[in-house]
Amino acid sequence: MEIRELISFYHVARLRSVSKAAEYLEIGQPTVSTHLQKIEREFGVTLFDRIKRPIQLTSDGTIFYDLAGPIVERIAEGVETIKMQMAYPEHRGTYAIGPYPDLVLHQLAPIVKDFRTNNPRV
Repeated sequence: MEIRELISFYHVARLRSVSKAAEYLEIGQPTVSTHLQKIEREFGVTLFDRIKRPIQLTSDGTIFYDLAGPIVERIAEGVETIKMQMAYPEHRGTYAIGPYPDLVLHQLAPIVKDFRTNNPRV
């Protein structure tokens, strides 16, 4: 299974519509249908009850959706992070802060320590 197939499945399940998922993903409806068929063939399961409208997840589809959701959301977060870094390259690098000495000793040091602990890549 490819990531794009997983993403198609997730959005069809979320939107309860192949056409809405295709529109959301900006790809053709036949492509989304092909993605779903590939997953179903690969795992030997039926993910959707396509007779009902809007389409419904089967029990296997529900299990797969619950597992796929966090993966797809994490991928989306990664893509957004990369887009932000590419859009604002000036925000990467080293920053120098020049406060008053008393402020550094008593107030800023714990704040900077907490910040570095919570943001090790910054």
